[in-house]
Amino acid sequence: MEKLTQEKAWKTLEKVQHPAINFSLAELGILKDIDISGEMITITLALPFPEIPIIDTLVNSLVEPLSEYNMEIGVETVLMTEQEKQKFFDLEHQGWKG
Repeated sequence: MEKLTQEKAWKTLEKVQHPAINFSLAELGILKDIDISGEMITITLALPFPEIPIIDTLVNSLVEPLSEYNMEIGVETVLMTEQEKQKFFDLEHQGWKG
């Protein structure tokens, strides 16, 4: 199996769609960073507020496409800045599937 590079990880994950909004997690600013160090992938998610009911769904949707690489995957969360939050809410409003 090919080695997972940061570029390949971004290409894989930037397509992952939000379950309730017609945008990808990358477009929404939720997928913030991917770091690969040795056999460890760390995905950083930026959340608009601390308690997100679908956090497990979001995490699984990002971890699953990388599972074939047999690397350890860690997920860190940070809160969005006010500017990132505004962009998120604008896109959420545009793309809401509900």
